[in-house]
Amino acid sequence: MFSLLARRVISRATLPATLNTATLPSRPFALVRPPIWSRTFIATASIADPAKSKAEAADGSAPKKKSGTTKTKPKRKPAAKKKPVAKAKKPKTVGTKSLPRPPQEHLPPKQPASIFAQFVTEYRRNETTKAATFDENTDVMKRAAAAYKELSAEELQRRAEEYQTRREEYKIRLAEYKEKTPPEVLIQVEKYKKQLAKKRRLRQEREGIPKRRTIPNAYLRFFTAFLKTDLKQHPSLLVAASEGGRLWRNMSESDKQPYVEQYEKAKQEAKDNVEA
Repeated sequence: MFSLLARRVISRATLPATLNTATLPSRPFALVRPPIWSRTFIATASIADPAKSKAEAADGSAPKKKSGTTKTKPKRKPAAKKKPVAKAKKPKTVGTKSLPRPPQEHLPPKQPASIFAQFVTEYRRNETTKAATFDENTDVMKRAAAAYKELSAEELQRRAEEYQTRREEYKIRLAEYKEKTPPEVLIQVEKYKKQLAKKRRLRQEREGIPKRRTIPNAYLRFFTAFLKTDLKQHPSLLVAASEGGRLWRNMSESDKQPYVEQYEKAKQEAKDNVEA
């Protein structure tokens, strides 16, 4: 077997001397490799030619080089502005419908007017000219209060008895009304009263009308006077209140009358101020 050096020398000697270099391909790897004379484990690895491109394989010509100028990519159009999405409107809150006024036969009986209120009504009825303004109404009230103070004890006693009779009749009519009226009607009437009170309160807040102050009734007026005179005789306010309540229950209508008059007068004045 020949050595590697000997094989290389022999292969070079077998090449034709008059080899035209012009006919050689531009790539040195295109030359025909010399045959290997014998199989050996020390033979050098054969170098394969690079793979041809698709265009070169089709027509045998070298692939065209890309020109240096690149096509400009088309500019993207600016994205259209999205229209603002309208917010969903909140559903309107449907208020509760106002309750209709119950029929007259479903309404409870009215309370009787007090002694002083009844006297003022009669006094206004006897007036020749009706009060048209607030000042005129105030003058009528002052004259009615002065005339009420001039009533005799017998007249006041008669009016107190009439009021007590009207009060007893009212209690009887109210008991009959609650007994004969169905429960659902009573509930409806109570809801209607609460609705009127709520509307009145809202109107006062809207128009800036001051809240009606609490007017002390006849018993509170008596108890206030009782505390000024007899408070020192009792060890505590609770004992004084118990004693004052006992005295008030045992008083006659004529003794209670001055306190009732003061209360009715104050209530009527407050009512006139609100209506004005």
